[in-house]
Parts: sequence; structure tokens; C-alpha cells
Amino acid sequence: MPRRPLTVLGYHQINTPKFLRDTMGWEMTAEAFREQMRYIATYHHPIGGKELEGIVARNWPVPSNAVAVTFDDGYRDVYDVAFPIMKEFHIPGIVFLTTGPLDTGTSIWTNIVYYYFYLTRKNQVQLKLPDGTTTGCRWNTPEEKRQCILQINRKLKTIPQDDMSKVLSVLATSLEIAKNPDPVDLLPMLTWQQVQELQESQLFTIGSHTVNHRILSGCSEELQKKELIDSKGRIEYETQVSCNFLAYPNGQVDDVTRETVELARTVGYTAAFMFTPETPFPERSAWNAPRHPIMTPDIAEFSWLLS
Repeated sequence: MPRRPLTVLGYHQINTPKFLRDTMGWEMTAEAFREQMRYIATYHHPIGGKELEGIVARNWPVPSNAVAVTFDDGYRDVYDVAFPIMKEFHIPGIVFLTTGPLDTGTSIWTNIVYYYFYLTRKNQVQLKLPDGTTTGCRWNTPEEKRQCILQINRKLKTIPQDDMSKVLSVLATSLEIAKNPDPVDLLPMLTWQQVQELQESQLFTIGSHTVNHRILSGCSEELQKKELIDSKGRIEYETQVSCNFLAYPNGQVDDVTRETVELARTVGYTAAFMFTPETPFPERSAWNAPRHPIMTPDIAEFSWLLS
């Protein structure tokens, strides 16, 4: 028997590039993803966007062993790798797009940070932030380096997006990285043409992951509303289909407030998703629905999650 009536899975990239494997320890491969989709097709009831919306927002009955497959950010391997595999097994999916990087053809800022730490030969960093404070750390092991990256990211999540380019440049200088490189060639984003093809396949539903991947709990109400409205509008313009789903950037307990949840509801999303197995709020609603992060290719761990 399943431990829960509905499991919503959250993926990021399918072919994890080396800079993310080495810095953060994340790993997913096309072969592992295919095995996971085969497992879902064999033992579970995969559901798509329409049915997921009905269950989360309208109290539709939940099929036994229901599983929804979602992807954050909007990486091109959703189209190149996941799409044909999911067609093979007749599994629908939901893709949450960070629309800014799709428009600019650049990486999400978090991946740029990971890439800088991957390239550096230093074992310490000191970073001055726009508010005048400094943060820094040193490392001697891969795990210490990973913790340092997480510390820097936590700080960068609090700064205004307008300052991000300057701060990334300062970070590159501190790490002695030349020319502020962007790993977008190693982890490319979807194009809008590919997004349209995913939508038109009727296998995929397109949702929002904001414009700039800002951590919404650290933004003003005005800025949160702009991120939510502008990304929704951009997706609807490109797909000519209503964008009803939102995934909160980062999606952890500290990244979403009650005000954020209320804004998601009032600007027109019918369902919004965390990136934690349980909602951080005492009351569960359609706008704080949980998801289970999938960061491992291990089929035994995956099957346990769905058991």
C-alpha cells in the first residue's frame, strides 16, 4: 500500500553536468531516469496537469498509487531526454519555467555560483555584499566546500536581483575566475519553440518558476507580485494556454511565507508547489502543496520513496 494517496516528484536536470556532480553531489542520468519512469509505469498511476490540478485544487478523487512528475527551472534535457522517455512510457509531466533565463539564453544565477566554485583552485572565499556586510569561508574537503557554497548561496538569495550581476562578478574575482564564465553550454535552457512543442504534445503542462528565480520570502510584496505575474504572462503569451501552476523557487520552509502563498492565489494560480515532502504550514492548501525532490539515480531509493 502507498504511504500517501498522491506523490508529486520534483526533478531538475536529467543529465547532471560534471560541475554539479563535483560541487553539490547531485546526480541523475538518462539511464536512471528511464528506469524510474519504467517503475512508475509498471507499479503506479501517472497523472498529468489537468488531473493533478483537479486533485489538488478541486478535491477530485485520487487514483490508487497516483504519481505526478514535475521538473524545475526549464533545462533543455527535459525536451532532449525526458520527453522521448516519457512518451515511450505514456507518462505526462509538468515543467516549471524560470522565464528570464529562457529569454536571455543565460544560466540561472545559482548554477553560475556552482560553476565558479567548480573552476576555482582556491580553498577560501571572502565576499562583500551590497549592504556592506561580508561573508566568507574556507574548505579542505569536498564536503566543506559544499557547505561553503550553501553558505554563500544563502547570502546571495537575500540580495536584490539588480545587484546580482555585480555580486557574481565580485565572487568571480574573489575565487580568481576569469571573465565571469556562464555554464549555459553545459546545462542549456529550453527554447520557447521547444516549450511550445512540449505543450502541443498534450503530454506536458507548463507552469511558472518565476522570472528570475528570486527567493520570494526575501522580496517585497510588490516584487513578489511582479515575479509571479510576469512569468505567468510570459508563458501564456508563448503557449497560448493558461498557466495555472507555480513552483516556488528553492521551495524550502524559509523560502515561502503565508503572504507568498496568498499572493500566488490572488494573481491567478490554481495550485502552487513547495520543494519539500511536507508543507511547512499547519493547514495544507492548493497553494502550498508538497513535492518530493529527486536527486538520486538509485532505483532502490526511488522505489522506497514510492512504496
